Parts: sequence; structure tokens; C-alpha cells
Amino acid sequence: MKKLYYIGYYSDPKSERNRKTAPAADTKMDYIVSTLNKLGYAVEVLSFCIDDDRKSVLKKKPGYKTTIKGTRVTYFTNYASKFRCIRVLGRFISWLKIKRYLCKNCMGEDSQILIYHSLGLLKVLNLFEKKKKKFVLEMEEIYADVIGKKSLRDKEISVARKASAYIFPTKLLDAEINVEHRPFVIVHGTYQVEKDRRCNVFKDNIQGMTDKVVHCVYAGTFDPRKGGALAAVSATAFLPSQYWIHVLGFGSDEEIRNMKKHILEIDEKSKAHVSYDGLLSGEEYIRFIQSCDIGLSTQNPDAAFNATSFPSKILSYLSNGLRVVSIRIPAIEGSDVGDKLFYYDEQTPKQIADAILSVDMAQAYDSRSDIVDLSNKFQNELMLMMKDY
Repeated sequence: MKKLYYIGYYSDPKSERNRKTAPAADTKMDYIVSTLNKLGYAVEVLSFCIDDDRKSVLKKKPGYKTTIKGTRVTYFTNYASKFRCIRVLGRFISWLKIKRYLCKNCMGEDSQILIYHSLGLLKVLNLFEKKKKKFVLEMEEIYADVIGKKSLRDKEISVARKASAYIFPTKLLDAEINVEHRPFVIVHGTYQVEKDRRCNVFKDNIQGMTDKVVHCVYAGTFDPRKGGALAAVSATAFLPSQYWIHVLGFGSDEEIRNMKKHILEIDEKSKAHVSYDGLLSGEEYIRFIQSCDIGLSTQNPDAAFNATSFPSKILSYLSNGLRVVSIRIPAIEGSDVGDKLFYYDEQTPKQIADAILSVDMAQAYDSRSDIVDLSNKFQNELMLMMKDY
């Protein structure tokens, strides 16, 4: 089998250590690994995820190797501390060891490199470019657009353009980054269809109601710069009593506290219900969203990152058979699944609620077959790109 190193921030669900990443990134990396395995690649994931323990003065967190879902994963040593200056020094020492590892193991002609883009990995991209080692860059969005720093954006784009080939979520991001017209493929998210569990973790009525409740779910970040969770919760005020909005997600401790507070305030004064149901993963997450009827992709349309990125939650919803309500923006409407969604045009609670109400739950619907077609298409295109670059 052909050897491929996949570099990114990837968490270890089996470990008791606090090496955590964004759940969407883990899911996407799992899907890419499974696709590469089908194409005959032996993939080893090199994770830069650190153990962020800030209780001790200085604690060495040794690296280790493990196997996750049949894939070899390497974690590197890092240094934790409650003092920022020590953490900075620790990151520098860790980078020197990682650099040595990459130069020793990944520069051979028989190994291929795939990097899941992150601002924390810009120095890795520079290292491979300096060593004249070709690599594929998997780029989900321009992170500087989320942060809002123009100088950082210029640096991020400049480094990203050093890749030999690309995996993008949208053609719009390809147009922004791939100015040299190098090989690329488009994959909007995870095309991993989940079989119907035929489960229902909810009761079909609220407070003795006999009508079936329409369960809607928002799953994703609570980052106020993206604005999706807050918008979904606020729409509850304009929905009738047979609707329930569930919020699954993650964020900082402060973001979670603020979200819970807002949910309680909205739920107390609305006819419909809204609840925070925690951060779920794996089978628990699948069973929960398959018990829902509508998935919500409620992002701020004015945010710069939405011009080129694609919300991974849309594919997650479709892969589990849900109908999807989304903001209408070019990156989504012009995608391969654009004609499968229900849209609203302005980021207001009333418009989001109206879009939810426009979904006819009685109409025949099968999103899974569309995702199967996209998965086959991506696998074929990835195979050709890996040969070309």
C-alpha cells in the first residue's frame, strides 16, 4: 500500500487526557482517511493536538502512538503550564522535536503528505515548501476571515498557495487560493451516509399534545462571530407550540453559559420549545439528530468567511436523512446539494422561523441517495488528483 501522512489537529476519544479539537474536524478527517483507505493508501495521522492543562507550574505531556478506528495516530510531546511564558517556550521546544520528526520520516519520495489547514500549521507548510516536498492542502476556510485580521489573512493565503494540490469545500475558495490552477477536488463535507436507526429519543408530544412535534436541531459552534446558534434559538419565538429547537454544540465556558441563559429566556416566553442538549458525538450524536426532522444551518451571511466556506453541518444533516434550512448564500446555493435545501434570505428570527414552517414534512424525501452519489464522485476525483499532483 502507498504511504500517506495526514497532518492536522485530531483528538483521541479513548484518551483521558485533554487533547481536544473541533468535532467537525475529527469527523471530516475520519471520512478522508476512509476514502484514502479505499484508494489503497496506508494513512498515518500526525496530530498536533496538545494537552492544554493549565493547573501545574510545568508538566511534560509525553507523546504517544495509538490506533483509532484502524488508523495509526501519532501524538507529539507538549508542555503544559499555568504561566503563559512557559507555555510559549514549551511550544517552541515541541516544534523543534516535531520538525525533526517530519524531516526524518516524511520527506522521502515514497511518502505523500496531506495537511488539514489550520493557522497553527502554517510553519509546517513552510517547512515542506522549503524542503521542496510536495503536499496536498485540505482547506476548509480562510480562518483569518473569522478572526477579522487583514494582515493575518495575507499571510494565510500566501502560505496556502504553496501547496501542490488542494481539497476545497467550494469552488469559490478554489478561485481565491488556487491561482496557479493546480490539481484540486471539491468535497463539501462528509459524504458518509448513516443508515436509518429508526430511533426516536423524544416523545411525540409536549405536555399532553396529540399532534406530532417537529424537532429541529442546530449542531455546531457557539462562536458569536459565526452567529448560527444564537439565530437558531431566537427563531423559537416565532414558531407555534408543536415545534422544538434543540441545540447541540461547543464553545468556551463563557459562550456556553451565555447560550444556556439565552435559551432559558427564550423558552420561558415562547409557545415553541428550545433546549440545550449538550455536546454529543459518535453513535449518541447520530441517534439524536436522526430523531429530529429539520437541521438548521443558520450562519451570519455578512461574515467574510461565508463567502468561500461550506458549513459541514449541512452534509451531516443530509447524511442522516434530515431536511435542511439554510441561509441563502452563493457558496451554499451553488453547491452540489444547493437544490436540496430550504432557504431564508435575511438573518432574522422571523425569516428563519418562516423557512422552518415552509418545510412540508409530508412530502417524500430521500437525501441519503444524493450523498451516496457525491461520495462516489469524490472518490473517483480524489484518485485522479493523487496521481496527478
